[in-house]
Amino acid sequence: MCHGRLMIHTCSQVGHILRDKRPYTWDSEHEDPVLWNHARVAETLLGEYKSFFFHKHPNAKFGDVSERKAILKKLNCHDFSWYLHNINPEQFDPAKAKMTGRIRNPTSDMCLENNVELEKVVVSPCHERGENQLWFYTDKEEIHEGYRNKCFDALRAWPDIGIRECHRSYGFQHFSDQSLVSLTLITT
Repeated sequence: MCHGRLMIHTCSQVGHILRDKRPYTWDSEHEDPVLWNHARVAETLLGEYKSFFFHKHPNAKFGDVSERKAILKKLNCHDFSWYLHNINPEQFDPAKAKMTGRIRNPTSDMCLENNVELEKVVVSPCHERGENQLWFYTDKEEIHEGYRNKCFDALRAWPDIGIRECHRSYGFQHFSDQSLVSLTLITT
């Protein structure tokens, strides 16, 4: 994003092996160094998209990042929006969603959740852990799952809604009836 080379390889895999114990000590003022670092990245690099991170982690602290921001400005680096639109335009852009949040039944306090293993939507108690209850209602009137290219797909009989690759061809992934789409608003 700072005028170097960037390549997206469709079959690449990124993994991280977590240790049982951290090999370093951490100032007790900051309870989680991983969250601290994630918050610093969000504040420094994500620009208008940082609200998605901080909504999920409202108490995340990141310290002073002014020096890092100054370096990015001096190097004339692009922002994350540039990356999404120029380097990886196939990636879903959550900022373009009409609504973002959980799909919740207010009477039962149950939410629709993505069961990744079964590739279908299930009903579970509402929670704020993870992204499996985060949905985006798009300008194409799709219900988009998290940050992957997966959408509600009603190909199966209701209530058995699957999660499949978004094809943007309407059909069984098109949900135009606003009464069916009632999201607890996070951001637009």
